[in-house]
Amino acid sequence: MFGFTSAPCPSCLATGHVVWRSAFCGLSCSLARDFGPPARLLVNRDATLLGLLGIAIDPRETPTREKTCCNPLARPYAIHDSHPAIRHAAAVSMCGLLAKLDDDARDECGWRGWISRLGSRCLDSPAGQAVQWLNSSCFPTAEVVTALDRQARLEAECGEFPETPTATAFSRIFGHLATITGQPSTAASLARIGSSLGSLIYWKDAWDDQQADAKRQRYNALTTLGRPTAAARISAAWEEFSTTLNALPVRRHGDLIKTLLRATQRDHGQFLAMDSDPPEKPLRKRRRKSEDPSSCCEACCSPCDFLECCCRGFTRTGWKTGGCCDCNPCDGDCCCCGN
Repeated sequence: MFGFTSAPCPSCLATGHVVWRSAFCGLSCSLARDFGPPARLLVNRDATLLGLLGIAIDPRETPTREKTCCNPLARPYAIHDSHPAIRHAAAVSMCGLLAKLDDDARDECGWRGWISRLGSRCLDSPAGQAVQWLNSSCFPTAEVVTALDRQARLEAECGEFPETPTATAFSRIFGHLATITGQPSTAASLARIGSSLGSLIYWKDAWDDQQADAKRQRYNALTTLGRPTAAARISAAWEEFSTTLNALPVRRHGDLIKTLLRATQRDHGQFLAMDSDPPEKPLRKRRRKSEDPSSCCEACCSPCDFLECCCRGFTRTGWKTGGCCDCNPCDGDCCCCGN
């Protein structure tokens, strides 16, 4: 749900976190306003990066408004929920969910396939609104849909480059920011950023799903093509993503973008190195017992990620020493630093 990109850390009160929160929560509010309150659950970090890059390259000052996001009782703070790049990210997120459900409806059997088909039908109206908004901004919607439709065929044929449809779709999605912001000179760079991010997302999904795909006897690109081939492509995609993102001519928030890049590299170091299998996810109860509640800052610095926030510092007898005081990282109070 939350995507490949990492949120800024470690300081909850740093300027970078405030800017990130304004885009992240702005995307959440834009989803709820344009496609209904349940659409808020689609907020994710990759779409936030998409909106943030649009804001960063836009020569115009971006208006904000004082609002709360998830907690109606919190103090209002500045959010970006009306910038065209944020609305573009919201529409893309909605269409992405529909594409995912359609893909699951084809691949899954039994109750999983039934739920996917039901969800796809329920999204007809909001997804139609999203497509209408994308078309109104001259986005190549049909081209992206065609590219994603090729994914299943390539995997069925065991194609040599199964990541191509996802990379092509992300290339068009990010490249369209140049049209939205009126900055055609950035189109090529944005397209490369999107293409490389799409490749990384595809391979990360394959890396995470190796055991599940083997159990269900489903196609997995990493298993089919082999680890050496995948490692070379992952390395090349990360090199292009990081180099192009660092070189992107931005008008604001350049330091934050570099911080996001460093945080992403740190959090996905094991995947980028491809030196082992993904770690098994332990049960939440067992993980909470083993973790030190006083070191929760990095977890709760991801805006709105309530499940990973500081509630684990609470026991039946009260807060643990050094634990946290607030489970809502979006309300402006630092839940780790005590400020």
